[in-house]
Amino acid sequence: MKQMLIYLIWLVLVLFVWKPGIVYPADDSQPQTVDLQLRWHHQFQFAGYYAALEKGFYRAEGLEVRLHQARPGLNPNIS
Repeated sequence: MKQMLIYLIWLVLVLFVWKPGIVYPADDSQPQTVDLQLRWHHQFQFAGYYAALEKGFYRAEGLEVRLHQARPGLNPNIS
C-alpha cells in the first residue's frame, strides 16, 4: 500500500511538471517568422487571426505571423 501511494505521488508530480505540447522559442530576441496562407480573401471568417495579431498574442509566443490572402491559381493545401 505504501509503495502504491509513493507511485501515485510520483505520477502526479510528473504530470504537473511535464507539460507536453508546450513549445518554447529557442531565442527570445528573434521571433520565428510564420506565413499563414488564408483559404480565401481577407474577410470576417479570419477575424480571429487578425485580432490575435493586433493584440500581440503571436509575438508573446515568439512568432512573427504574416497573413496572406488567397490568390487565383494558388492552392494553400500544397506546400
